[in-house]
Amino acid sequence: MSGAAPTIDWTPSDQYPENTCECACGATYRSHTKAVMIDGSFRLVARRACPGCGRTVGNVWMARSDPETMTIRGKR
Repeated sequence: MSGAAPTIDWTPSDQYPENTCECACGATYRSHTKAVMIDGSFRLVARRACPGCGRTVGNVWMARSDPETMTIRGKR
C-alpha cells in the first residue's frame, strides 16, 4: 500500500462539525474525515494530522460524528 494522501476538497465539510477520530496510535482527536479508495480498499482520511503520530491516511480506525441536533415543535 502506498498510503499516499489523496487530494480532497474539504470545502463541503466546512459547514459540518468535525468528527471524533480514534487513531491506531491511541490518540483521540477532532477532524473532518472521508472514506476514500486507496490501493483497492477503503481508508479513512483525516483532514488534520493525528497529534500522536502525525498521520492523516490509514491510521484512523474509527470516526464518530456528533449527535444530530433536532428541534421538535408541536402544533400552535
